[in-house]
Amino acid sequence: MGALICNWDGFHNNLYGYFDPSTNAPWKVIPWDLYQVFEPSCVDFPLTYSLNGRYPGNGRERARDTSFFSEPYHNQPDLGQMYREAVLEFVQPGGAFTPEALAPTMTAIETTLLEDLALVEAMSGVTQDSCRDQIVDAYGAMRGYIRDRVTFLRTPAE
Repeated sequence: MGALICNWDGFHNNLYGYFDPSTNAPWKVIPWDLYQVFEPSCVDFPLTYSLNGRYPGNGRERARDTSFFSEPYHNQPDLGQMYREAVLEFVQPGGAFTPEALAPTMTAIETTLLEDLALVEAMSGVTQDSCRDQIVDAYGAMRGYIRDRVTFLRTPAE
């Protein structure tokens, strides 16, 4: 869900529409170019951003056009409301997008990366402190983003 991981670029572009005529299944929207995932500056983007492209953060209004995927979807009152409610369920205690729920997976991946780096160091005889720092810093930043995004989404709008 773009609203949780902050793939805000995907609300404007960077989406592929895919339809498999052999199955006649519904269209799929596939995001790409996910460099803005867990973007700290987007922690306080409102859930209505995908509907109207408006962000009143940092004391100034920022606006951007919505995409031909997000605007029609979110302009359907029932679908837009269901989407916002589903996102909010993910961040409630016990939800799938909470620091507690994501911590074991994130720690496991971070540990695997650090163990793999240790093997590379042992095989090459070269210490890779900058790589280790990048891994630790990146996972720290993702944990901080998740904590702050969940806190923002749980706080009722004024």
